[in-house]
Amino acid sequence: MATKSAKSIRIRGLSPETTKRNLEDIAASLLKCEAISLNSRQIDFSLELQGSTKTASITFQKPDEKKKAKKRKEKVPKPAEIDDKFLNLTVLHCPSDHDLDVCAVHGLNGNAFDTWMAENGRMWLRDFLPKDSPFDRSRIMTFGYTSTLVDKRKLTDRFEDYADQLISQIIRLRGSSSEGKRPLIFICHSMGGLVARLAMTRMHTLPNKFKGLSLEECGILFLSTPHLGSLQADRSPFLIALGEGLVGLRTGVIKELQSFNASSVDNTDIFQAMKVKPVFQCFCESEPTQVLGKGRLVVTQVSAGFLNQSAEKILETDHHTVCKFKHTLDGYQAVLDGLKKIKSDLAMRLATGQAGSPNFSIPGRPNVTAHSFPPYEKHFLGVEKYGRRHFVGQTKLLENIDAHLNNQNQPTAVVGIGGIGKTEILLKIASQRRGQQNIFFLPASDIDSFQKSFNEMAQVIGHDILKDRHSYPELHQLWANLGESGQAREFKKWLSSPQNNDNIIIIDDLDGLRDDKIILECLPEGDKSIIYSARDPTIATSRLLQCERVTVSPMASTDIRELLETESRNIGLALSPQELEGVVDIVDGHPLAASRAISFMEQMAFESSGLGPAISARAFIEIFESSDWKSRNEFLKHKIHFGPSIHEIFEVSIQRLDEAKKDPILQLINALGFICGSKPKVLDYYDFLSIERPWVKDFQATVPNYELFNTGLKGKSGLFQELVKVSLAFKPFPDRALLRFHPLWLECIRQRCGAEGRLLWLKQIIFICCETKKHTAEKSDIMDLYAENCLNIARDFDIKADVLATSEESRRWIAKKSKQKAR
Repeated sequence: MATKSAKSIRIRGLSPETTKRNLEDIAASLLKCEAISLNSRQIDFSLELQGSTKTASITFQKPDEKKKAKKRKEKVPKPAEIDDKFLNLTVLHCPSDHDLDVCAVHGLNGNAFDTWMAENGRMWLRDFLPKDSPFDRSRIMTFGYTSTLVDKRKLTDRFEDYADQLISQIIRLRGSSSEGKRPLIFICHSMGGLVARLAMTRMHTLPNKFKGLSLEECGILFLSTPHLGSLQADRSPFLIALGEGLVGLRTGVIKELQSFNASSVDNTDIFQAMKVKPVFQCFCESEPTQVLGKGRLVVTQVSAGFLNQSAEKILETDHHTVCKFKHTLDGYQAVLDGLKKIKSDLAMRLATGQAGSPNFSIPGRPNVTAHSFPPYEKHFLGVEKYGRRHFVGQTKLLENIDAHLNNQNQPTAVVGIGGIGKTEILLKIASQRRGQQNIFFLPASDIDSFQKSFNEMAQVIGHDILKDRHSYPELHQLWANLGESGQAREFKKWLSSPQNNDNIIIIDDLDGLRDDKIILECLPEGDKSIIYSARDPTIATSRLLQCERVTVSPMASTDIRELLETESRNIGLALSPQELEGVVDIVDGHPLAASRAISFMEQMAFESSGLGPAISARAFIEIFESSDWKSRNEFLKHKIHFGPSIHEIFEVSIQRLDEAKKDPILQLINALGFICGSKPKVLDYYDFLSIERPWVKDFQATVPNYELFNTGLKGKSGLFQELVKVSLAFKPFPDRALLRFHPLWLECIRQRCGAEGRLLWLKQIIFICCETKKHTAEKSDIMDLYAENCLNIARDFDIKADVLATSEESRRWIAKKSKQKAR
């Protein structure tokens, strides 16, 4: 029994003369409506030549619409047929001059269409990939087969049957001998990767059966394929429950998926022995999949790797969503880059005629030299993230880091505020040195994640670490008996050996760890190249060893402009020069904010009916020039698959405040949110907080936070130092004590205060400004600026000015300013 699509149908056998207008008429008759436009965002479709006829796919907004359309199948012109199972091949894109075939193979319990469709209705193989060069000139198709666990009619089906069907149908579709020489890339999710991998080995062992396709022209992109088996197929409660008392349980499928199953090992042996192998790339999920209320990692990073390659994690995806993309950012870009790499490798192979592959090695089976693990790449790249596709600026900074890394005498600390690009810089360093040195990338946002990443890295390298002390037959069992902690110890010993002196160890977000002992326990002994990132600029002298410190400052306007232009082009968003400058001003040199701004504008265009990309750009700028504080809050909390939101970055800094000083620090932070500003002129805190106000104690009812203002800056240096340590503030000029607060951090503070908190702080500061003018006349002008900044903040949050008055002086001042504004 094949899985049905929830909202999509396929129409096969349409006349080759069928046009988009004809398809609109068919869709209208299926829905019982007078007319329909397939150009609208309500219905996505494809209409492409498949063999001698055309095939269409139509995705409706609601499942009920699909059911209604399927019931009216007689409205489809004969001999065409309508279905929702998408079995066998379905062509989604086919330009007349296509130079590449792309075939997607779904996994267990999957549907050949819905497997690749995100919750917002975007099916990336149909809606995104055909628009990205070089795949705009590719024939893109899906392959569907019966992959459900329970099917009484398919008890005897074997993986070999699916593999044979896949290859045979592609050969028939390609037809002519000239088409048979066109490169072919498989995109495979989960069990679909095992099917495609088996198809490759069967082409090798049965060459006479599969004429018309050769291994030299094939590539595979694996998405969470369990090459070493899925642990959930061994012990998952939902599979165990399925096996009890159910007729038609396809135990053969489960057996194929179980970890270290015999057929998988045999197939891997054949694949390894093949002189000509398909080129491939491996990706995997990063988050547990919810099963019966519990999170379970279905395919581990170790299992998803194959032969010479460890799998690259696609962040914030589970086993179901690792193959679905809502937009053209992040995970999609990683997969797109993987496809481009495969296509490039195939082109090079076909151009040079060098179809042979180096001698691959599998962890723990043939002899492996751990130092050069994996042996094909010669150096290990232990990076679970991927950086921006278009890295901008920071040339001198990268040169400084490179020079420090060449000196192994002391670590290098890359410091800067949250979201300023420290991780991107570390990833850039890893990218530049890949293939030259073994690189181990360890996220350290907290103790658990650090220990987990260290243990996982040990497992990826695997039991070959023991090969110098033990014979091959006993390696696997010895390694398993060590357990996680023992494996981590052996990994550290291996890292400390002289043969590994040229390793680079990267620790991201070091100040997330509060325990120096844990860091020292994990780091190898001897001279090693160590680089870490931290928000705390003082960490270079307070943790571990004396370090070379490199500070990441906000990006220059030219660089942030280039970043915005590049990312906006990637989503088809054309910013005018005026709009571009408006966004540059908002993000103020902050690369994470720039990335989130482009994504947020894309979301605005998608969610607002009829709102085009250009309009969404203007609308985005307007929310920062108006009282639409709720939309600003949505932007701050906006996140995409790759990485956190601006709000989350800010909250991490709050969580890392010294608990012993947290209450007074939070008071200071809240005050700064309403003291500092950029309208009408840039205001810092110094002129306001440096004034001693002993008289403020007499107004405790009006100024409940009076202790913050009565002694000036005395006793506050420690509080400000804490703000620097957690990256809520930074020094724009190293030779000056004055600190700066990013405008988006100030917006986060104001949003965090809530409605009552905002009103309280605005009232206090306006009152203090008016009273200070009475007691210190020479400060009158600057106090007017601080009070006027409060009125601007009030307007930004839709707060009426007259509710801010708490004294006769403040009432008169507010009335005066309101009249001036009204003129």
